[in-house]
Amino acid sequence: MLYLLAKIRYAMPAWSDGFLSVHLVGQINVFLKRTHRYDFTLDVITVEDIAESADSKLFKSITHSNYCQHFLLPPVKDQSLRPKSHPYQLSSHKTQLHRFIPHYHFRSVY
Repeated sequence: MLYLLAKIRYAMPAWSDGFLSVHLVGQINVFLKRTHRYDFTLDVITVEDIAESADSKLFKSITHSNYCQHFLLPPVKDQSLRPKSHPYQLSSHKTQLHRFIPHYHFRSVY
């Protein structure tokens, strides 16, 4: 059982960003509830919990200065008015995505 949970945890960062359908998430959650019911796990684990822990683990590893892509992070802010989950300065650059999305005009057929 631990082998199967390890496989799910390993694949979760790749699949959690919208690639899992609601039906598949429900099936995995039912399977994980059964593992708790039959005492294979101590706690009830959900797909959302696994995805959240994988994301936070990945973000913590990126923020270490010895990580290979650490230089890509934005600069650290000097002061913060509100507490955030990270100390990095977010860019105020606004993209103009609407230029790249084609606009189609449909005429009604009446």
